[in-house]
Amino acid sequence: MKIIIVGCGKIGSSIATELNNENHEIVVVDIDHEAVSNLSNSLDILGIEGNGATYDVLMEAGVDTADLLVAATALDEINIYTCLMAKSAGVSNTIARVRNPEYTQDLFRVKDQLGLSMAINPERAAANEIGKLLRFSGAIEIDTFSKGAVELVKVALPENSILCNKKLYETETLKGKVRICTVERDGEVYIPGGDFELKTGDKITIKALVYGIEWLIVDKFVDDEKTKNILRDLLCDRMSLIHEYAENKVNQEQIRIIRNLLRHGMRAEVVAKSAEVPLSRVKAIERKM
Repeated sequence: MKIIIVGCGKIGSSIATELNNENHEIVVVDIDHEAVSNLSNSLDILGIEGNGATYDVLMEAGVDTADLLVAATALDEINIYTCLMAKSAGVSNTIARVRNPEYTQDLFRVKDQLGLSMAINPERAAANEIGKLLRFSGAIEIDTFSKGAVELVKVALPENSILCNKKLYETETLKGKVRICTVERDGEVYIPGGDFELKTGDKITIKALVYGIEWLIVDKFVDDEKTKNILRDLLCDRMSLIHEYAENKVNQEQIRIIRNLLRHGMRAEVVAKSAEVPLSRVKAIERKM
């Protein structure tokens, strides 16, 4: 693919490096001569010095034949305008770095008009990853699927776990909540059946709904009691945010939270009780999803 990256800062440079390693044709654009020169020389790619939000500079970069443009400057407004200009010049797909949460919240309203394929917020993405690490302390790997509704987590079975030396059909705490996809033991990978017996040190890959897996990981796979108590408090604090929003009328942020809870499989009755919102209101939100 031919990809144009506007902005040679940390984000733009990282994107250019990763995509160049995948053998894409990369063109970088920036008003800073030194930044363009350093990046283009280090990666052996084409660099254009100029304002990437202007039509002439974009055409010089070959935007009319590009497959993708990524606007990654430090200013949200410049990034959004660059994507708009690039779309008018004929590029098929555009991605904008948008850091301001107010812009991110409203972009879906004008996404088509702006020609935006995607808006990315590196800081928010980093915060989400940190959040995962806090929620799943001790996890070896964490992967998210189905737009965040399902998570795949790999954990090691601690020595004092109540799951040790038990067959899967005997583990009442797991039934109906999660699915154990694979078990790694002594360099071998097993797809366990009901008669499979879990052992200390097994690396277990678990699939579950996001809001169903957190408490299970904390209770069954975190060995240190002090850490376990801290993580329980963090989970409780997050749920208390829902109560905080319920003190006033249902606002847009609370609607977003309610939709997420419903999407992740929580029943309307449970959501209404937790958020202290009338059940009829929650069901009305559910019908519009």
